[in-house]
Amino acid sequence: MRALVTGATGFIGRYLVRGLIASRHEVVALTRRQDFTFPHEVLVAQGDLISGQNIDEKLFDSVDVVFHCAGELKRTE
Repeated sequence: MRALVTGATGFIGRYLVRGLIASRHEVVALTRRQDFTFPHEVLVAQGDLISGQNIDEKLFDSVDVVFHCAGELKRTE
């Protein structure tokens, strides 16, 4: 299975990524961060779900499942 994880650097997302890798699944991590190091097995896609910047809808075509773990904690609205 190939899984896309949004919020892959967050509290839940980072543990989910590790679990998926341990279960021998392919993982695509969608993240805004450039300073986070993922295991070498992870394909990293940089993008922002809020602004839509760098989000290519083809990214979603290449996966079997999406785990949406992204959240915005710093915006007051």
